[in-house]
Amino acid sequence: MKITAKMNLVKAAFVGATVLFLWGCTSTPVPSNCIAPSGKLVAPAFSRAQSSLAYSECWGQFGSYFDALLTAAEGDPKQENVERFSDFVGWSIERGVVTKVAGSELFTRYFSPNFVSLPNDRSVCSAVRSNPKLNKEVELELRDKYRGLVGVAGNNATYAQAAREQASLVQILGAMESACQ
Repeated sequence: MKITAKMNLVKAAFVGATVLFLWGCTSTPVPSNCIAPSGKLVAPAFSRAQSSLAYSECWGQFGSYFDALLTAAEGDPKQENVERFSDFVGWSIERGVVTKVAGSELFTRYFSPNFVSLPNDRSVCSAVRSNPKLNKEVELELRDKYRGLVGVAGNNATYAQAAREQASLVQILGAMESACQ
């Protein structure tokens, strides 16, 4: 009888610990004032994103808001959209939503022919060795550039420049990898 009571106690403790663990793993609900931009109207989407990001508890949603803004702007590609994103990122930096470096890198990732996925490390060999997936990261960044430069800005010429840059980078990275072995 004592063994059964101990087993029941162990089972109850295990079930209780499991419930507490699972309860702690649930995602934190998004506050009600953190309303994501939606729809295809660009100006109202940016306005909604800024209204929500005025609340610090919404700052964690910045990435999803930025993506929603890209989606809205893809419905009406034009250079004016790039200016809107520049203003939005600048506004977000000023308010501390994102750091200056993170904001600059995010904007460059989508709207510049320059690549931010390359390390700033002066030691080329250590950079290539420490990140064997660097070619894949550059390829993924080119996809983001397509979305920003062509889909949002309608700027095929700058995207073509980025694509040429990416092709050169792949060749250079391959040569560096061989040379560093």
